[in-house]
Amino acid sequence: MTTDSHLILDLDGTIADDRRRLPLIDHSSLDPWRAYHEDCANDPVINRGLFQGFPGKLLIFTSRPRYVWDATVAWLECNRIPAAEMWMRENDCRMSSPDLKAYMWYQCREKLGIDERHVEMAFDDRLDVIRMWRYMGIAATHITCPGGGGSYDERVSH
Repeated sequence: MTTDSHLILDLDGTIADDRRRLPLIDHSSLDPWRAYHEDCANDPVINRGLFQGFPGKLLIFTSRPRYVWDATVAWLECNRIPAAEMWMRENDCRMSSPDLKAYMWYQCREKLGIDERHVEMAFDDRLDVIRMWRYMGIAATHITCPGGGGSYDERVSH
C-alpha cells in the first residue's frame, strides 16, 4: 500500500450503523427512503478497522441522495473519517445501486486519473455491488453490520 492507493467505502451498513434508521423506510410513501436518509447524522461508526491507518485516500461511494450532502460531510468530519472524495446519488436518480456505483466509478476515474490498479479494496454491504466491483476488476469485500445486523440483503426487505 502506498499513499497513491485508494479504498472505496460505502456508508450505510458498511461504516455507518444504519440499523436504527431501517424502520423509517416507508414503502407506502412516494419517497420511501426520505426519512431514513434525513436521519443519517447520528449513526455510530462501525468497522473503523477497514480504513483507520490506511496510508492512501478514502473514496466514498454512497447511494445516499445529495439532499443529505451537508449532513453526511458533517458526519464524516465529526467522526474523523478523512474522505478524499465523495460521490452521492443525484436527488432524482432511480438507478440500482450497482449501476449507480459503476457510473460513479467512471466519474472517479476521469476526475482523478486512476484505474482499478490504484484501488486496494472496495467495501460494501450489498452483494450485488460487490459483484459489480469484482466485474470491474476491483478487489471487493462484503461487509455485514456487527451485532447480528447482517448485510443489506438480510436487513432490508422489500
